Amino acid sequence: ATAKSINSFKAEMTQEKHLEMLQEKLVSKGMFYYQKENKIRIEYNSPFKYLMIINGTKIIIKDNNSKVTKIDAGNNAILKQINSLIIDCVKGSFLDNKDFNIAIYQNKEFYLFQLIPLKKGLKDFFSTIQIYVIKTDYTVQKIVMNENGGDFTNINFTHKTLNIALPHSIFSNN
Repeated sequence: ATAKSINSFKAEMTQEKHLEMLQEKLVSKGMFYYQKENKIRIEYNSPFKYLMIINGTKIIIKDNNSKVTKIDAGNNAILKQINSLIIDCVKGSFLDNKDFNIAIYQNKEFYLFQLIPLKKGLKDFFSTIQIYVIKTDYTVQKIVMNENGGDFTNINFTHKTLNIALPHSIFSNN
């Protein structure tokens, strides 16, 4: 019910990539925006600029060199699964996603939803995806994506703001 009441979501984002072959983690920082229905903007600002916009099935990527790549996730099974997973995490509808076995745990602070991919594609990349939902406001606090080879990525959301007006232009590449 809380997820259904969220029309927009804005948060600072810190991503930590842990690779088996490197001792130090790779840290990226930026902003995350969500607008109902199915619009997401992930904007990395450090250590380099990188932008990904998801608007329905359309994905726009702009790299550090300002090269723009446009992709239709509807035409690619793996991208469609990843696109759906990202949107489901923000909307809180991942519990309805039949592409995963889901286990639920809790402690004083969080509900932990552990998703185990069932379909080829995501299953080839990830062993588990863990979604931490904070109990105070039922928003996603952290996502941990565990890869089959032992590498993993933590994405932490801080300074979250819900149901604010977001300009439509941030979900396009104009």
